[in-house]
Amino acid sequence: MATGSKLWSVGVIGCLAVLALATLILPHSFQLTAFSDVIQCFLLFSGTLLFVPRALRSSGRMRLFWSLMALGMALWFFYQSLWVYFEVWLRQDVPDVFAGDIVLFLHIVPLMAAVALRPHVPRNEYAAPLGHLDFTLLLFWWIYIYVLVVMSWQNAVVDAFAGAPAELSGLICGGGGHIIGVDPITNLVYLPTSQYPLDPATNTSGLNGVAVFRDTGPLGQAPVTQAQATLAAIPGSGGAAAGTVQFTLVGRRIRLTATASGLPSTGRAAWVTVPTTVTNEFLACAVNPTNNTAGCSEDLLGDPLIGAVATLSVDSGSGGVAVARGTIR
Repeated sequence: MATGSKLWSVGVIGCLAVLALATLILPHSFQLTAFSDVIQCFLLFSGTLLFVPRALRSSGRMRLFWSLMALGMALWFFYQSLWVYFEVWLRQDVPDVFAGDIVLFLHIVPLMAAVALRPHVPRNEYAAPLGHLDFTLLLFWWIYIYVLVVMSWQNAVVDAFAGAPAELSGLICGGGGHIIGVDPITNLVYLPTSQYPLDPATNTSGLNGVAVFRDTGPLGQAPVTQAQATLAAIPGSGGAAAGTVQFTLVGRRIRLTATASGLPSTGRAAWVTVPTTVTNEFLACAVNPTNNTAGCSEDLLGDPLIGAVATLSVDSGSGGVAVARGTIR
């Protein structure tokens, strides 16, 4: 074995030993990810440099053999360099839909073609055309495998809402006031309703109640950075309450800022109900009895559901009453 080959072998073994030691010292850390990515990139680069001089010094089928080996190793090195760019330089995960994945599949083609050349075996006059045909078949075969196995699931879009209508899960008509609401955990939607048809248990009708619908499709909403709901008085609430609810991204959470005026003079406490991606969140507001106004500012646990209804309620002493509501837009 030549001196250069011995040094390269010792270097490879040393890199593997250091990498194994790093897994014990730096478990589950960015340093381990960066170190392993760089080591892999270095080994692939050194392998490419090792094959290039052999290709230059050879001739005939042997030169083609080493050229294909160098090409396959260079493609592999290029793919690993992309991982180093994302995970080490940008410090983020490689995208799920990644165009560079095709290089990972195609780098096997020149390696397999190099093995298929069998440069140590004498060839007759018919072997050369068959060798080119084999290489072409390998190339198209791996492109087909990539398209079939990788691109099919990376770019497929499933319409989760198709054929998934809301199902009526229950109907409660025991009287009392109800407001519209959404439970994003169980995908339940609550709608105010009057009893219809007649309640077979009580034979009464016209009582206020709530219809419970279950949305059979999953919730889907992009992250919210800013939204607003304009509160208007609820007909029949006996007041002229109005106000606004602002949603603004502050840091990593959405901050709710609400102001309201025209509250009933009997209101002792007030709160805002907001359907979010976590649950229905209730935020207490400070009430100023001198001018019948209220205000609050607090961070939400989840993002507000766009299209849902934010509700302002007050405690009149005999229970909570919804006085204003508005759609989150």
